[in-house]
Amino acid sequence: MNQKPIERSSPEILTNLALICLAHMDREELLLSETRECLRRVREALLQDDGAAVREALTRQNYLAQTSEEIWAQRGRFCQSVAAALDIPLNGVTLQLLAARVPGELGERLAACRLRVRRLAKEVDELNRGNAALIGYSLQFVHQLLVALTGGEAMGERYGPIGKVPSMGCGSVVSTQV
Repeated sequence: MNQKPIERSSPEILTNLALICLAHMDREELLLSETRECLRRVREALLQDDGAAVREALTRQNYLAQTSEEIWAQRGRFCQSVAAALDIPLNGVTLQLLAARVPGELGERLAACRLRVRRLAKEVDELNRGNAALIGYSLQFVHQLLVALTGGEAMGERYGPIGKVPSMGCGSVVSTQV
């Protein structure tokens, strides 16, 4: 049989790419949802001062970070495949572009998936920043407590003028005076 070659942007190739992309994006969406819930648990544990729950949530967060690296590697390989299949530069491969090129319901599903993943990524980023602020506040509190207990110097900035963290400026915790 003599079949004609499939054009690079033929409907069959676009459909296959879209289906592969949707499967991948489902995994990313699940990972982001799990990460969001984990960050919420971290936040709640921090607010409740529950060290065991913080450790448990951070262990889960580390696992999710490793899984995230694997998914990002898969995404990179998929983007390379899309770039080659559509004969476009790698930096031009976006979910928005693929959704626009895929007609009908499948393109709409890609566009909707893109919006969900963006929303989840934004939530994860906001939770992560909020948790970082809580931890920063806690560290500042501990530092001020140590300064007050040891008679050291209070320091306002976390970094000095040359970009290095200055010494804590605390006094001695143990007094050698008799």
